[in-house]
Amino acid sequence: MSTPRGFWGRVSGARSHLFAKATGAGRRRIAVQALAILVSIGLLAWTIAGVLKPENRGKLESVLHAPPASLALLLSLSLASLACNGATFWLTLRAVRPVPFVGTQAANAIASFLGYLPFKLSVISRLIIHHRRDGVPVVALGAWLAANAVLVLGVLGCVIVARLWRGAVDGVFFGAAAGLLAVFGVTLCVAARLFAGAAGRARYDALASRLGLIGRLMTSPALAHLLAGFDILAHPGVVAGTIVVRLLDLAAQAGRFVIAAQIIGVPLTWSGAIIPAAAFFIIGASNPAGAVGGREGGTSVIASLLHLESIVPLGDFKVITLVVSGSEILIFAAAAIVSAIYVRPDRLAAMPARPAST
Repeated sequence: MSTPRGFWGRVSGARSHLFAKATGAGRRRIAVQALAILVSIGLLAWTIAGVLKPENRGKLESVLHAPPASLALLLSLSLASLACNGATFWLTLRAVRPVPFVGTQAANAIASFLGYLPFKLSVISRLIIHHRRDGVPVVALGAWLAANAVLVLGVLGCVIVARLWRGAVDGVFFGAAAGLLAVFGVTLCVAARLFAGAAGRARYDALASRLGLIGRLMTSPALAHLLAGFDILAHPGVVAGTIVVRLLDLAAQAGRFVIAAQIIGVPLTWSGAIIPAAAFFIIGASNPAGAVGGREGGTSVIASLLHLESIVPLGDFKVITLVVSGSEILIFAAAAIVSAIYVRPDRLAAMPARPAST
């Protein structure tokens, strides 16, 4: 069998590398991947089994006969969410190196579609594109992804805390969320500035030298590569802009749940949709087995734990998650195809390889 070449060959090769290094930590990583895949398959089977129950047959038929305007809005919100995610990556990456907005959106579309597959091919493809095409240093790319993770979890965490505390989406909720986000953004910038740049790195090393075992962990090679993330998080404009875009993305994702519920005739409010929408995104982005399965089943479990079944029966909620997921897959697949034509993986493969440290 011939070995795949070019850009996708590199992605496939990186995946094979996981198996080639199946010793020690490598074996543990593969074991975690395998377990995550089994859990995701189980959750997907559980979700589909609930959807296919006789009492949900009418809900499925309502999806097939949904008003075109509702379907168009659902697809548009998935496209808006994809664009918001691309804008987030563009904003934070500009703190490392200016990159084209359209090119970053294209890379994000490809990575988002590959996110449905296991072994984090989405991360690998994103790193390859920005390193080979935009010349972003590999070390900076790792820090960039880490900074994005901090911002995403911080923003979603603030909104979730405000929603759980208030119990509804109203003026008090918005005020609480705004206050938490302001505190989060200011604290993050101030803390990051302490360790940004050469002076910040010296301060970081001095702190680590006083903390014994914890200090040795802080200066380990794995964490040392992520220190450049402080340079990203120290930019008030980047942090503020990312918070705004993440809020727009969460609104689009929550809107998908509301529209999907309307399509199957279930009254799901914005108050009931915010936390499941946030959970849907977090599970999909973090699951090492890929987005499909774990996020649909996991989101349904979270909805049950939050007692949303008092408003939306669990079987109906499973239908909602599959409708949202289906609309997203359609948009992401189409966007990935167009983006691959724009990115031209064959041209990336023809570019000279850059040193790993640059």
